[in-house]
Amino acid sequence: MLIININLNELIEGIGAATLKGKYGNTGGSKRSSIDNTLTFIVSKDIPSVLISCSSDTMASMVRVSITPVNESKIFKCDAEVLVKYLKTFKGQDVENVDICIGEGFLHLVCGLKRAKIAQRISETNLDIVEKLMSCNISDTNASFSKVTFNTKLTLNANILSTAIKNAGIVGSAIYKLDYNDEERTITQTHTCVISSKDSTNSQEYDERLLLTNAEGESATVEFTAPLEKFCKKDSEMFIWFNDDSPILITDILGTRRLIIAPYVRG
Repeated sequence: MLIININLNELIEGIGAATLKGKYGNTGGSKRSSIDNTLTFIVSKDIPSVLISCSSDTMASMVRVSITPVNESKIFKCDAEVLVKYLKTFKGQDVENVDICIGEGFLHLVCGLKRAKIAQRISETNLDIVEKLMSCNISDTNASFSKVTFNTKLTLNANILSTAIKNAGIVGSAIYKLDYNDEERTITQTHTCVISSKDSTNSQEYDERLLLTNAEGESATVEFTAPLEKFCKKDSEMFIWFNDDSPILITDILGTRRLIIAPYVRG
């Protein structure tokens, strides 16, 4: 039986970042949802870590969390909501880490004086998009995903992006527009982009200009729907790669997080 030892708070936060549970836009309003409720865990013995991934037809995420070194690699799946409910009961003890014992068809969770047992999930979750996300080509100046090569790269603090998404979320549509104008940078000598949102009746609108650490590439605009504030790791630097009306690739500076989002198409 493989046992992985992992920080409880980092695991809970990593699951939240991978599932992106929150408000998503749809015709006529918004609804609470997530990328998917099935989590895939990829345990690595070479880099002592677990890769938490989640995918749907339009999005995929991966979040890497460090673990105590193990002597074998393994892949397992489980229900995200069930797992998180039990993990949250473990909080409040004088214990930082939780043991996840991977048995035949079950996961045994042990933390301090508390224990839980949950079923592993056998699902037909398509890992193709996750595998593409793991293997996508990213360098300091270039990035590509599948057949898409990104021409614009924005660098900014995760706190700034998170706050802007939360503020624009007050509108309630959960549909956001990301706009970068390279000509404005030439005029003002500062790097900025705009996050905005409006409702379906045009009775409410919000926009916020974000100060960027850096920007490279062409002017571009894209709409998307996702609670990105859940993906942002506090105080870290984030990279956003995109084109006009293209998928959006978001990564952190350490390479421990990747997220691909399809553009939102109205109507």
